[in-house]
Amino acid sequence: MTPVKTPTKTPVKTPEVVTFAPSVAESYYGGGGGGWNSGYAPRTAVTATYVTTAKTLFSCNPPENVSVKIESAAFSLDTAERKKLISFDPQNEKLLEIGYNIKISGKASAQVKIDADVSTLNITNKSAATAIYYDPAAKEYKRLGGEFSANGKTFSFYTNHPGLHGIIISEDLMKIRLTINNKNISKNSKAVLNDVAPFISNDGRTMVPIRAVAETMGADVTWIDSLKTAIIKRGDARVSLTLGKTLPNAMGDMILLNSRIFVPIRYVAEQFDANVVWNDAARTVDIYY
Repeated sequence: MTPVKTPTKTPVKTPEVVTFAPSVAESYYGGGGGGWNSGYAPRTAVTATYVTTAKTLFSCNPPENVSVKIESAAFSLDTAERKKLISFDPQNEKLLEIGYNIKISGKASAQVKIDADVSTLNITNKSAATAIYYDPAAKEYKRLGGEFSANGKTFSFYTNHPGLHGIIISEDLMKIRLTINNKNISKNSKAVLNDVAPFISNDGRTMVPIRAVAETMGADVTWIDSLKTAIIKRGDARVSLTLGKTLPNAMGDMILLNSRIFVPIRYVAEQFDANVVWNDAARTVDIYY
C-alpha cells in the first residue's frame, strides 16, 4: 500500500486549551470484566493542550488480560502530505486534527476493537474511511481499515499497535473479504475470480488459497516444485514458504491440498503490511491495506 509519510518537522495549528474528564481524554480500559478496570480510580478533571476542532471519543472493550489506555494527541504530517489528503477529501482537514495515543498492555499481539464516536463529523465518503496508526520503525502512517455502524455514528477498527491513531479518508484504501467455506472473494466490494474456499485448519488457523489472495493484493506467486517452495513478491517485499517448514512466530504451516497451496492468512497478510480482521459471527476475514 502507498504509505502516508511523516516528516521530521511538523507545522501544527495553534492549539486550544481544553478541560476534560479522564473518561474522555485519558480513558483506561481493562479486559475481562467488560467495562472499567476494577483498579481504576477516578481522578479530578485535568487541563491538557491538544489540537482539535471536534471532540471524538475513542473507546474500547478489550479482550481478557489486555488493558488499554487512550489519550488525546496531535497528528504530525508535513505540509505537502496534509495538502494532498485535504485535496482528495476536504473532510480530512478536520479529521487530521483528531488523534489519540493508544497504549496496549497484557497479552502479546492481542487485537483490540476501538470504537470512535464520529456522529458530529458527518463523514460522507464512508467507503474510503480508514483508521491509521503511526509506525515509528518505518516512520510512516499505515492503514487499518474499519467499519461504520448501521446508523453511521460509530466507526470501529481493530489494532494491536500501540501509539498514535486516527481516522482519515484515504485515496487508495483496499479491502479484501473472504468467507470461510465460500469460494467468493471480494476486493472493494467487487467479485474476484477464485475456485477454492478458505477453511479453518484443525489447529484453528484460517487457511486461504495463497495464489488467489496474493494476486488480489497485487503480488506475484511463483511455485518451485523441486523445492516445494512458494515465492511471493509484492513491491520490495518477498516471502518464501516451504512445505514441511513451520512458519516463524508459531504461525503454523503451509498446506498443499488438492493441488492448491493454502497458508495461514495472518502470516502472509502481515508480511505485506496489511491488517487482518476476523469476524467470528459472520465467519469472514477482512484484509485492509
